[in-house]
Parts: sequence; C-alpha cells; structure tokens
Amino acid sequence: MKRFIVGIAALVVLAIPQAALSKKIDEGSAGNEPASAQQPPQAATPNFSANGNGTATSCGAGCTVVSGTYTGNQLSGTFVGQITQDPAPSGCSVVHGVVTLYSGTDSVATGFSGAVCGNGAASHFAGTYAVTDGTGAYQENGAGWGDFGFTLTPKTFTMSAHGTFYPEEARTTGVSYGP
Repeated sequence: MKRFIVGIAALVVLAIPQAALSKKIDEGSAGNEPASAQQPPQAATPNFSANGNGTATSCGAGCTVVSGTYTGNQLSGTFVGQITQDPAPSGCSVVHGVVTLYSGTDSVATGFSGAVCGNGAASHFAGTYAVTDGTGAYQENGAGWGDFGFTLTPKTFTMSAHGTFYPEEARTTGVSYGP
C-alpha cells in the first residue's frame, strides 16, 4: 500500500505544470522580485581605445601582414597581425584576421571581422574586434570587444579600436564576448 501511495504522489508531482511550481516559489521567496520585474543587463561601458600606425606587406593573394606601434588608454606598445581579404561580387571584401597588441611582456590577441571597401590606393575597413587570446598577464584573463577600423595602403597600415577591455576578467574558451 505504501508503494501505491508513493507512486500516486510521484505521478501527481509530474502532472502539475512546472510553471505552477516555479510561480509558488517566486511568491514565497522573501524579498526577491519575480524574474519579470528585474532589470535587463546593462550594456558594457566603453573603456578602451587604441590607435596605431605601421607597415603593411603582402603575404600572397588576399593576405597582408602588418606591424607597428600603438598607444592606448590601457595598453601601449607594438603590434603584429595578419589580414585576410576574401573578394565579394559587391566590390567590397569580407575581411578577417588577428592583430596582437604587445604591452611589455604581455600580449592581447584581438580577432576581427567586417568588410573593406575602397578603390585606388587605400582601403578602409570597418568591423568589430573581440579579445580571443593572450600571453603573460592575459594568458587566461582579459575580455573585450568593440569597433575596429583601419586604413590599408600597399605599404602602410593605420588602425583604431574603441570599445571595452577588462584585464581582470577571466576568458572562457568558446564564449563570444562581443556584441
């Protein structure tokens, strides 16, 4: 008989909609607002900017290697990177790559993607960056994302990044931190 009663009790629990159970928990929680009354998460406040100038060298069809120096409000030093352009029928190219910002013995790798358009001697890129890797103090820490732009000529590279960088934030592999 006890097994029969326990079995019926288990069926009743399964038959009650989970929403009803969670509503009772919300109503009974002391001092906690229901989830619907909580504020949505706020957008991250921009706290990072960096500007750099350097050289550009072709590394094959649609490939450019860049290097130079940059200054920023959180990091300053040298940079190296590789840009890959995949031509598109619109006259613009899909662009992606990595620029690594070195600051002393530490570095932050910023992956970027977007489009580059331009005729003549200079191409203008507008896209976004996300911190993807690093070394030293930023081997496991350092999360950031934002806007990334550059102007590329056959021999020069000028870049600008504006967005966020949280040097103490632990980075998790496979998680997108960008917008």
